[in-house]
Amino acid sequence: MKSIKILGAGISGLTAAINLARAGYKVDVYERNKDVGMRFGGDIQGLENWSDKEDVLESLELMNIKINFDCDPFSKIIFTNSVKKAEMMMGKPYMYLVKRGNVAGSLDFGLKNQATEGG
Repeated sequence: MKSIKILGAGISGLTAAINLARAGYKVDVYERNKDVGMRFGGDIQGLENWSDKEDVLESLELMNIKINFDCDPFSKIIFTNSVKKAEMMMGKPYMYLVKRGNVAGSLDFGLKNQATEGG
């Protein structure tokens, strides 16, 4: 069995590990921090979803990523200034909000669990 070493347990490193393990490689992931997501403190980030016809969650599934993390869709945006307010709705979510960091339900922990399950 071929062995691959990955430096960094961020989104890209863990996604690569998941797919390489699935392809039959022995994968070792090295992270400079003591655990995944340590540079984030439960931050919220958006997975942008408006610029492509394919839903970003479907794209993740095509990359062999399961949605085992908190992921909240947002389909309404409100623009405002001191005088006016405008709302925009879209048929599909503009974005999905995900937690980042060393916390339960975060994207980081979800990917770590998938990578660990995959070997």
